[in-house]
Amino acid sequence: MIEKWPLQIKQTEGHEPVRVDGLDRISEKVLDVLDAEAFAGLRSHGALGLVYAQIFSMNQQMKMEKCTEMNRKVIVFVDGMFMRRRVLEKNWFMYKAREIREYCLKHLKQDDYLVRIYYYDCQPLQAKGVSPLNGKEINFSQLQSARLRYQLFDQLKTTPNFCLRLGYMEWNGRDWSIVGSKAAPLLKKEITVDDLSDGDIRPGSETTQISVKMALDMTMLATKKTADMFILITGRTDLIPAMELVRQEGVQIGLDPMFAPISSALGAQADFLSTHVPDNSEQNTSTSKVQGKDQ
Repeated sequence: MIEKWPLQIKQTEGHEPVRVDGLDRISEKVLDVLDAEAFAGLRSHGALGLVYAQIFSMNQQMKMEKCTEMNRKVIVFVDGMFMRRRVLEKNWFMYKAREIREYCLKHLKQDDYLVRIYYYDCQPLQAKGVSPLNGKEINFSQLQSARLRYQLFDQLKTTPNFCLRLGYMEWNGRDWSIVGSKAAPLLKKEITVDDLSDGDIRPGSETTQISVKMALDMTMLATKKTADMFILITGRTDLIPAMELVRQEGVQIGLDPMFAPISSALGAQADFLSTHVPDNSEQNTSTSKVQGKDQ
């Protein structure tokens, strides 16, 4: 009547079930066909209570599986420059600290535990330049865009769960670029240089330290087993080596490219792709979508 129990406990998504060896159970099929004499023997020896207790305990497997799903520790890594560009371009939500946190929380399930949100961005350019359009001096640190970014940083410093990680911008003082909305019309000769204003150009600056800080934080936190899952909101391919190491350490990676095109190599290093903004390419923009591999 006693048989081996091939027990498997389901884990969180992306993990193989845990096999528990060395357990036995009561065969209900054999119990159902016991004759009256054998059944009476179990009762007279006080074994019947143990039989039913073991059968009842088998129904608790679902509770055990539920426990493995509870309190999954999650860390969110936000590429602020990437996220700000996508949100402002698509006008998905107000780009403020509270709204950013609310978006990050959409990646968590009910019983998940948020360890921290690491937010990576660059300080506004600390330099002055001469506009190639009109020869006037521009103090980039005093522009409205710079002031708004400083305000955001101050908000994030006092927002729960956030850790602000800042890099810097470097500029050689010579190179300029034209904002995307004016580049195509200019190349098509629909407009001329005379139609441009200072708001249509920007210094050809380069960001520093963002990818390095993200990669170092990810690898350090993964080796310390700080979380079970990392959510990355980015499109940076230079994070691929760090993502490989994180997965080797047994940490799941969810990638949120916010519907931006990403390389297949970057997507391959994620356990799943998940985006919680409306897909503006479809008429129904009120429903969150899952992009690529399912969570």
